[in-house]
Amino acid sequence: VHFNELKSLQLVDLIEDSVTVQYRVNFENAGKYITELQSSGFFSETYLQSRMRYFKEKDNELLREKQNDGPPAGFEADLLLFTQEPELVLKKSNSLRIETINPALLKLTSIDNDLLFTIEAKDGKCFIDKIDFNKR
Repeated sequence: VHFNELKSLQLVDLIEDSVTVQYRVNFENAGKYITELQSSGFFSETYLQSRMRYFKEKDNELLREKQNDGPPAGFEADLLLFTQEPELVLKKSNSLRIETINPALLKLTSIDNDLLFTIEAKDGKCFIDKIDFNKR
């Protein structure tokens, strides 16, 4: 439901100062991204905080490496589905296989990878606490 809003947010900008040109995380849009995830009601606070840590870590890496060419490191693929073609995964959402590993861990078998969703139950509701990429 929120995919187009998330996709439209530019999370990395090419910043030019008097000395260098390099990629940097756009923290205003990163905040909007996290707010959009939060408004879905599917993600735990732990997950949302981990996303902000991810943005800060990747910004530090971009700053250290001074990357200014190619896809920005850490942003080559969709951050939720771990694929460069999330539209294809979403288009086939009705045919995706979901396997319960244990009550707190679900495996979603996608087109080109498996995703492991750690689920947290709180106040009678389930929230995504972590998403791990599991390449076949």
